[in-house]
Amino acid sequence: MNAQALASWREEKRSAYLYRLVSDAESGTPRQVLFLELARAADEQAGIWLEEIRKSGSDAPAAYKPDLRARLVGWLIGRFGVAPLKGVLAAMKGLYPPDELARTTAGTSCDRIVRLEVPFVEAERHLVLCRPASAE
Repeated sequence: MNAQALASWREEKRSAYLYRLVSDAESGTPRQVLFLELARAADEQAGIWLEEIRKSGSDAPAAYKPDLRARLVGWLIGRFGVAPLKGVLAAMKGLYPPDELARTTAGTSCDRIVRLEVPFVEAERHLVLCRPASAE
């Protein structure tokens, strides 16, 4: 199987999973829609990676199952809410997401992206700061 495409598919599905949990936790706020749109964009990206996997002649992966780390972060979101977990959620974001940012909801500004160095994590991580455009 195309290992890079599979890893990218899993990362996008993990992002979509977490974005939906954050969206639910932000119910009734402008951020709810923003995170739902980010979840949809991550699902679209996962679809692109799925096609790459199929083009390489490999079988499609089974349905996404959140790993222990994603499930734990999801539990923490449900228990404590989003605000106290901003650092954890930032560390969960991987590669720079230009396609996701291009699809954010109108009226939202995601204008600051910071590459993070997370101790004991060798993968690429970014902090993406978004806010309603009216808050600028």
